Amino acid sequence: MRANLVVPIIGVSADQQFWQVNTALGVVWVSNREVVASNAESVPVVDVGLIGQATVGSVVRAGPGPQAARLATLPRGSQFYILGTNADGSWLNILYRLGEGWIA
Repeated sequence: MRANLVVPIIGVSADQQFWQVNTALGVVWVSNREVVASNAESVPVVDVGLIGQATVGSVVRAGPGPQAARLATLPRGSQFYILGTNADGSWLNILYRLGEGWIA
């Protein structure tokens, strides 16, 4: 999302680390570190999904595949939400402390 973009908040994760927002491109999750929320007291808690934990240092990528841009590395023991998988199930779409990404 671009800076200073105003979007409606439609949900919050149970741990209040992520906001679910509605953008022109669809519904996405953003880290509470990346946004300033206002008038969000009555936003419903939304079930984000399964929780995973990195067993080794996992590279987070912008898309499913080794050629996708590298976003971060999850240290061993890091927890994340599992949002889904790619078509063949070889990559997980995750929500981690810095936002959304993909891990193998």
